[in-house]
Amino acid sequence: MVFFSSFDDRDDDSSAMMAEINMIPLIDVMLVLLIIFMVAAPLSLSGINVRVPELGREAKNVLPAKALKVVITVAKDGQFFHEKTNLTLKKLEDFLLDQHQQSRSDEKKLIIQADRDVVYARVVTVMNAGKKAGFKNIGLVVRTPD
Repeated sequence: MVFFSSFDDRDDDSSAMMAEINMIPLIDVMLVLLIIFMVAAPLSLSGINVRVPELGREAKNVLPAKALKVVITVAKDGQFFHEKTNLTLKKLEDFLLDQHQQSRSDEKKLIIQADRDVVYARVVTVMNAGKKAGFKNIGLVVRTPD
């Protein structure tokens, strides 16, 4: 007959320390943070306020999610912006060239968001700067009627 003895004074396993981490509070905190970031992210992407031209209901978003998208805004007064940074024509050309060279993606897209009252020549200027930088895909942002 074999007897096992413990050097512990405890007589049952109920008073043993729990060696597991309780994951429920961690998951709760992470879900709350996820919701906060999901709500805050669209608010932080505000840029220059422009009224883009309208297009018919047939318009579709054809940009793949993995594509590098560089958005240049042309304000009503003809100024160029990337996000909220004002760019001169020389800075715009340098910026587009830098963005094109930094990306290793084959899906490089230049998106032009121009006010509907802007002089058309300013939009063509951005398109030419994009072509010089090496962008093969250039798109225009339009709004579909509600």
